[in-house]
Amino acid sequence: MQGSERAVFAVPARGILSSSFIDHPFFDEYSPHIDVATQLLTKSAYDTTVEGRREAACPGVDVIRWNHWNAYACNVSADKVVAAAQAFVSLGLKDAGYEYVNIDDCWAEMSRDASGKLVPDFTKFPDGIKGVADQVHALGLKIGIYSDAGTNTCAGYPGSLGYESTDAATWDSWGIDYLKYDNCNVPANWTDSSTPPGDDWYNSNSAIRYREMGGAIVTSSRPVQFDLCIWGDANVWEWGARVGHSWRMSSDSSATWSYITEIMSINVQHLDPI
Repeated sequence: MQGSERAVFAVPARGILSSSFIDHPFFDEYSPHIDVATQLLTKSAYDTTVEGRREAACPGVDVIRWNHWNAYACNVSADKVVAAAQAFVSLGLKDAGYEYVNIDDCWAEMSRDASGKLVPDFTKFPDGIKGVADQVHALGLKIGIYSDAGTNTCAGYPGSLGYESTDAATWDSWGIDYLKYDNCNVPANWTDSSTPPGDDWYNSNSAIRYREMGGAIVTSSRPVQFDLCIWGDANVWEWGARVGHSWRMSSDSSATWSYITEIMSINVQHLDPI
């Protein structure tokens, strides 16, 4: 729908399907964002267990957010992200429950620095990602970042496979509250060509890649929502709740009602196992 975003969230633990619309030119060319989200018990942010720290990031309600990709793709910038955050406030979206302003792919330089850390593209983000995060936080909102469980992101920027702890520490120093973790450019030895032993997909190569990052981000000084953008691969509905807070169940979305109903049908098939 031109000029609108339709956000649909299926929350299996409660069986609730909620949706919201934004009608404003700022959100033109936005297609649906569809996730299966799990309701986890909220624990203290000071819980030191992996499970406890992961659950501390999930408030038990739908996570409603904006992501830059469909609006700007790789033409993202600090000004555009901050403008989205300001629109949350001025349009009343913050009061309606929108909380996360998320940066997608193409925010980094094409190479890591000498110490192996990700480096923001300072042409797009003159004050770095932390500078944007500070402005978003000042509005009472939260900010998300994007990376990939492969050697490179979908757009060819450095991925986080093998750098999980390093990248988690970097994002923590910037004040990141949310991680969308994609599934492009995965080496063959980290994919799943067959069903894992015992049909236990939690121990599949795919799940292990996501578990590595999940274990790294729970050491952050602030709770981090972990979004498993794994496209429905590796039977993620069987193990997603043990690793993150939400997981993707399909390929890229499209701005059509037929896509909405299709993904709803897919999700319904997997409510009971969750």
